[in-house]
Amino acid sequence: TDFIVMVKGKSHMVITGPGIIKAVTGEDISLEELGGAKIHSEITGTAHFVADSDEECIEVIKKLLSYLPSNNEENPPVVKTSSFVDFNPRGFGLSQRDRNFENYQDDGAFYDRRPSVWVQPLGDWGEGAVQLVEIPTDDEIHDNLVAYWMPKESVRAGSAWTFDYRLHWGDDEPFVPDLGRVRNTWKGRHGIAGLSAVHAAQLAAGVKFVIDFSGGALAQLEQRYDLTPVITTSRGRVDQMHVLKVVGTDRWRASFDLYVEGADPVELRCYVRLGEQTLTETWLYQYIAAPA
Repeated sequence: TDFIVMVKGKSHMVITGPGIIKAVTGEDISLEELGGAKIHSEITGTAHFVADSDEECIEVIKKLLSYLPSNNEENPPVVKTSSFVDFNPRGFGLSQRDRNFENYQDDGAFYDRRPSVWVQPLGDWGEGAVQLVEIPTDDEIHDNLVAYWMPKESVRAGSAWTFDYRLHWGDDEPFVPDLGRVRNTWKGRHGIAGLSAVHAAQLAAGVKFVIDFSGGALAQLEQRYDLTPVITTSRGRVDQMHVLKVVGTDRWRASFDLYVEGADPVELRCYVRLGEQTLTETWLYQYIAAPA
């Protein structure tokens, strides 16, 4: 399918021009009347959008393109909602950990300085779930992340609900456990490093995930090879699981390959342990494979 945008007074679609019409029928008609934006948007239905200027036409096109994936291997943007079931939650919020200006390059809105916000429930909230909503946007001024508490019990007419809480605004979460924290996440071509593209293409459909952790007990450890990534997936299988310290840094890198078919979402979890000791927080990720 396609979309046609016409500019008033400039865009015209005709089979023949006003001169031919004049010569054959004797009728005087302008090019705009014959095949301009008005007739094609209101009568023929050929034009889908009408713009007042070239600049507005470009903006309409940009708006339409924003709804498409960047390439044909990506899924179109969709609103995603994740639910985290809990009982009397101790806290939840939206945390911004990246404070490096180099990763934003915005000296107007200063997104590297935006605060995190943490909701600390006071008293008993009962059963329910924290819901995280991820919203595709085409402009930085629009909200794209929302987190809130959803009680398990349905709201009925005439019922009363009371929730006490305290909001913590700052550059970090207020109650940080003594565990390694997620610093970066990457994904790329699965398989063993050094495989040619031809050999990689012969593997089952999959993707490699790489997660960096640092802090907590990890900070005291030298390079060793007995740390274990504990990985769970809602479907598919994982392989090539490793945890190694990144040379010259205080970061530990967990990596694994996920093999999965179909486009249904995959819920992933990963944390690192040494023996029975948990060393990191749990990394959560919802993966949606590109269409085959």
